Amino acid sequence: MNIAQFIKLAKVFLITLVILCITVGCASVTALKMAGPTHDDQIRPGAHRSEVESMLRVGSSSEFRQEGNTHVRYEYSDGPHQAWKLRILAYLAGDYFTLFISELVFWPIEMHATERIKRVGSFALSPHEVAGQFFERPGDFDWLGV
Repeated sequence: MNIAQFIKLAKVFLITLVILCITVGCASVTALKMAGPTHDDQIRPGAHRSEVESMLRVGSSSEFRQEGNTHVRYEYSDGPHQAWKLRILAYLAGDYFTLFISELVFWPIEMHATERIKRVGSFALSPHEVAGQFFERPGDFDWLGV
């Protein structure tokens, strides 16, 4: 192996190392930032609007008026129990033992799980800003296979 080949191999190695260092922890960081449970099943008719918004940790909302009532649509995240964050240990172990190649598997899994925790809640509010009805969120959150 001459010097030119060695330098070329060293460049490829350094570029690969830089890419791995940039992407290291992507699955772990994504899992760490995932929202916890919102307990949206505890929302009952008669709850004040501010209670509902604080319980859901609302990301965005839209509203319209119809026949004297306000209808509000909330978009929020309803994640798993916080103990699920222990999966970060498996991600770190995988990163360590596979020299971060495991990120090719773990990161898409986390991205899929992050998309599955998005929820939508709709409320009909009286003129007194009190929740009148909660329509069930679409779908069910399931951690099997994730």
